[in-house]
Order: sequence, then C-alpha cells, then structure tokens
Amino acid sequence: MPFLTKDQLRDAYPYGMACHGTEPVRRVHMSSGTTGAPIVNPYTAADLDQWREVMGRSLAAAGVTARDVLLVTASFGLFTGGFGFHFGAEALGAMVIPVGAGRTLLQLQLLKDLQADRPGGDRDVSSAG
Repeated sequence: MPFLTKDQLRDAYPYGMACHGTEPVRRVHMSSGTTGAPIVNPYTAADLDQWREVMGRSLAAAGVTARDVLLVTASFGLFTGGFGFHFGAEALGAMVIPVGAGRTLLQLQLLKDLQADRPGGDRDVSSAG
C-alpha cells in the first residue's frame, strides 16, 4: 500500500499535489511550516461548502444550536481552525464572535458581555453589554 509522506507534500510546495481539476481555487490555507516548507491546502468553492457542512455537523453533534453564542478563540489566517468553527456555527444559525487567539482579557470580557458562556440560552442581543 503506498503512503504519502509529509516530506512529499513539502517537496511539492506550493501546488504540486493540488487536485482541484479545472475548478478555481477560492481560498488557500497552509500549515505553519515550523518543521519545513509549509504545506499548502487550496480550497475550491465545493471544498468550502463541504467543510462548512462538516464543521456544522460536528458542532451540532457537540450540542451547538441556533440559540447559542460561540466565541471562536482558534486562530484565523492561514490556519484553518478559526474559519472552520466560524462558518460551521454560522451554518447552524448560531451567533459567532470571531475573537481569534490571544487577547485573553478581551475574550473573558466578551464571554461575559455577549453571553457566550450560556450554551442553549436565549439570545437577546438587545440586552448584551
């Protein structure tokens, strides 16, 4: 059984192993590259739709609903994490606060003020703050 190694992916930087056919690339994310060349992940519109659906299903399985307020503390940018949580929660109709990584005091303030710590609670944005 053939295996694909991380070195092969690195050696193919940036698009050498991309498999998107003729569909245009709509977004690019990549690994950090801390142990070598970064690994580029091109996404087509279909890829993004599928990713949003999968993340929405994952969040739903964890109990997230349209009544929730989700504070996304994963990094945004070239890392895919923050965007996955963001778009998955939006697909469920949840309110999303895309604060990103760091700024701990701000995160705590937003948890309190925007009621992101009340899973399944009633969301009344008119009284937030």
